[in-house]
Amino acid sequence: MLAEAPARPASTISGDWVLWLGTERQLGTWKAQTLRQCGDDRSLRARLGEPEERPLVSIAHSEGVSVLVDGFLNDPLVRTQGDASRHATPAEVLLTAYLSAKGDYLKATRGTNARVIVDAARGELIAVRDPIGVQPLFFTIAAGGVAVSPSIAALLALPGVSHELSRAALADHLCGRWPELQETYYTAVRRVPAGHLLRWHETGRVAVERYWDPYPEGQPIPWLRRDEIGLFDQRFEQAVARCLVTPATGIFLSGGLDSVSVAALAVDQQRRKGHPMPLALSLGFPHTDCDEEAIQRGVAGGLDMRSEFLTFGDAVGPRGLIEQALEMCPTMPSPMMHTWNPAYSALTRRARGHGIEVILTGGGGDEWLSISPNLAADYIRSGNLVALARFMRMWQRSYPLTPIGLVRSGFWRFGLRPLSSMWLGRLAPTWWHRRRGERFAATTPSWVAGDPALRRLINERAVRSMRPTEPPEGFYLSDVRRGISHPLTSMEFEESELFARRHGLRMMRPFFDVDLVELLYRTPPELLTVGGRAKGLVRDAVARRFPGLGFERQKKKAATQFFRSLLRDELPALWERSGGPRTLISMGIVEPGAVEQLRQAAFSGTLDERLYRTWSILNLEYWVRNRATG
Repeated sequence: MLAEAPARPASTISGDWVLWLGTERQLGTWKAQTLRQCGDDRSLRARLGEPEERPLVSIAHSEGVSVLVDGFLNDPLVRTQGDASRHATPAEVLLTAYLSAKGDYLKATRGTNARVIVDAARGELIAVRDPIGVQPLFFTIAAGGVAVSPSIAALLALPGVSHELSRAALADHLCGRWPELQETYYTAVRRVPAGHLLRWHETGRVAVERYWDPYPEGQPIPWLRRDEIGLFDQRFEQAVARCLVTPATGIFLSGGLDSVSVAALAVDQQRRKGHPMPLALSLGFPHTDCDEEAIQRGVAGGLDMRSEFLTFGDAVGPRGLIEQALEMCPTMPSPMMHTWNPAYSALTRRARGHGIEVILTGGGGDEWLSISPNLAADYIRSGNLVALARFMRMWQRSYPLTPIGLVRSGFWRFGLRPLSSMWLGRLAPTWWHRRRGERFAATTPSWVAGDPALRRLINERAVRSMRPTEPPEGFYLSDVRRGISHPLTSMEFEESELFARRHGLRMMRPFFDVDLVELLYRTPPELLTVGGRAKGLVRDAVARRFPGLGFERQKKKAATQFFRSLLRDELPALWERSGGPRTLISMGIVEPGAVEQLRQAAFSGTLDERLYRTWSILNLEYWVRNRATG
């Protein structure tokens, strides 16, 4: 069945498809359009593979409807159609669902994929991004039509598509704000967000609509009961099984609970199938705050996994991390978010040397197994001080917080402060909304937006994006909802997918499986922290599996100080050599005098947040400079 035995990926992934449709009833020419964009027939067939291989990209046509699926399909419909559907491509499965179910096809077909449906009779194109947003999908409205693609670069290569950069988006990036869900850094290119679809009609009507929402606002949540906790184990095992699409599998193995729990299940499932053990891919960090080598080696040995361990120094070599990150940055669809990419590139090349085609990660564990600290506000608001004390105790046992830091964060920042804002909003809504806007605008750094008009614009955008002072579902659920709708989630996937494809493989993330996410969405905090520590749903099982490695009391590790030390050592010379943010200055995105003050303070030797801000500026400069002059 497709859900439990998904598609084997093509051994090589290359190229990007792009589909353009005009307004002169050209819907029937879609296949030819796609072929021209991907290459000739032979290159397209080589990329798609044969049907029995369940290719990464598949196309199907019938009854005036054309369908393209890029990615994997975990489809309940397949399980009801028996053996006849087992050799169908994902596109054929989706086409069958669309023709038979029309409006229900979105529920009938799930998985990490981008889907495009062209219905000639209805004069309509529908482009769908998977619920979690793992598969990138973008569009542009140009030349009287619409073009869609998983690649921004492919859309920009089309004739007549503007390459103009959005100054507001670039300035907001430096402020750590991403106020618009569909926005990219190009004015002409928009994002189809996670769980959304683009609907375009030949009359020119365009709409982006949400089609997936675990539990819409106002709908009661059927919270998971304690006696139903076994459902998590079932969904987690299913999620891992869906990711084991080939025996040639590796796992990015850190020393944390997320990747270790994925590795344990993957090994068990591969062993039952008689497949080779997954390859453990571990990066060793030298800093005491993030050194997990003993655990990484202990887990790999305990599971009898093949292992590829690479020290950070060997991964980045003598040139260092930051210089290589700056060189890689211009090739990304957006300013680079994952600065460790050069180190993981070296590890991924080792994986490809072993023939690895798919790498599993523990990504998503922090988002879905942990608890938003804003739960403290809900506990204080309801007067449940016993639960608040238990919650703060859990945080102290799970994260490296000092007692003062615990009180400052758990009780004030995520507890009393949001409640104070809520109460002021009730007492003086007009005044408080204006005051909040002024305070929010004041957080714009002095060195951002040297152009006064641009500064006014981003301050207006900031005010429009303010969160409500009293979310109707409560502070905790409001944060959970942000986990499925924040632009950063989509952007991180877009970068990660491009990274993986360039290395000729696929990245799979069990914790972002939609069925598992829907279950964890309705898992109450007390079950997520069973045992009195964060990630209680996997902690006990991992601790029993690996006695002596300390998982029962493990606290979250962070590489923050190590990264800052790299910036302190490497960034000053790179800033000097590059000439600083001269392109951003010329565009009015940064103010030269204030940036120079920031640079001098950041490079004084202190390991603080100012170092990261200077990195953010130079990172953006390298990305913009390539586009402004290329």
